Amino acid sequence: MRVARPAHRAASSLPALEAASAIAVTVARRITWRMQVREAARQTLTGNTLKRSLVVALVVGTALNLINQGPEMFAGKWPVIWKLALTYIVPFLVASYGSFAAFRSSS
Repeated sequence: MRVARPAHRAASSLPALEAASAIAVTVARRITWRMQVREAARQTLTGNTLKRSLVVALVVGTALNLINQGPEMFAGKWPVIWKLALTYIVPFLVASYGSFAAFRSSS
C-alpha cells in the first residue's frame, strides 16, 4: 500500500515561509526603531537643543539651589555637594528627555 504524498511540496513549506517573513518584519522594525532612537539622541545632544538644555539646567538648578540650600549658603556654610550636583543634573536630564521624546515622535 502506498502513502499519498502532497502533489506540491511548496504548499508544505508555506508555514515556514510565513514564520521567516514574520521574523524578517520583526527584525526590520527593531532596526528601524534603533535608527530612530539613535537619530533622536544625536539631535538631542547637539546644537541648539543641547544649548537649550544647558540653559534650562542653569536657570532651574540655580533657582532650586537658592530655595533648598540658600539660607545655609548665605550663612557662610558650604552646600552639600551631591545635592548641588543633582539640582543641576536633574533639570538637564528632564529638558534633554523632552527634546528626545519630541524628536523621536516626529520621525
